[in-house]
Amino acid sequence: MRKMYSLITSLLVLSCLFSCCIGQGEKVEEATIIEIIDGDTYDLVLEGGNLIRVRLIGIDTPEIFRENDSSEWNGVNADLLNYWGHEATEYAKSNYLGKNVGLVWDPICGEKDDYGRSLYYLELDGTLINRELVELGYARAYRDYDCQMKDELSKSENNAISKKRGVWSEMYGDEESGVFIAFINYDALGNDNENLNDEYVILKNNSQESINLEGWKLKDYSGNVIYLEGFIDPMSVIKVFSGCGEGPGIYSCKRMAIWNNDGDVAYLHNGKEIIDSYQYGDL
Repeated sequence: MRKMYSLITSLLVLSCLFSCCIGQGEKVEEATIIEIIDGDTYDLVLEGGNLIRVRLIGIDTPEIFRENDSSEWNGVNADLLNYWGHEATEYAKSNYLGKNVGLVWDPICGEKDDYGRSLYYLELDGTLINRELVELGYARAYRDYDCQMKDELSKSENNAISKKRGVWSEMYGDEESGVFIAFINYDALGNDNENLNDEYVILKNNSQESINLEGWKLKDYSGNVIYLEGFIDPMSVIKVFSGCGEGPGIYSCKRMAIWNNDGDVAYLHNGKEIIDSYQYGDL
């Protein structure tokens, strides 16, 4: 009897190893990722040749095709969410596109979402893509529906928040006084030089008075200058776009992108002195 129990136990262990028993469901099929729609939605081709669109179970990356809701992201500003939505998409393209993955089913959440997309965890070389994106701060745990990994993904999100990873790494600071550089969206969607108004600097006025920006300027590490104008209201933000346009914000009408994607520094000059700087990447 003891030998039979041991045999059954061994078979269960082997079954678990070969079916990816990692707390959710069984690995049901292999597939290849052939297109990244956004950070949490991918097109895959199955071994038999059929094409499916997969929505990753239990997570949500910031939107890139519509506005983001800050209330869903612990108050992270919508501009930052837009930036990290593109970052999540680019990370997925760099690390998952063209890779063979295992489709792992979750018996709780069902097979498809309201848009007809197939719902799976994706396993790549023993790692769940769903969990990895949350741990790196590219996604949040999606709590609007139940899944077997809901608690585990929530723990991963809390860990990413505590370590200030990804979307949780930058928020508009309130530690500054007066006007300061709050954020730079330096990597525009597509070709930077063809989408100049998706490259912008956000200035924040953390004072209780309106500030006249006449005579102020922004300068990058290479010496390119953007001249500012107008007023910035108390406790508000203003966008300084690299391109031309109309509407709220300051449009510098540059012919080419200003802010380098691999690293740069912005200096804010008030006409008398540099009052703030903002550096990112490598110079």
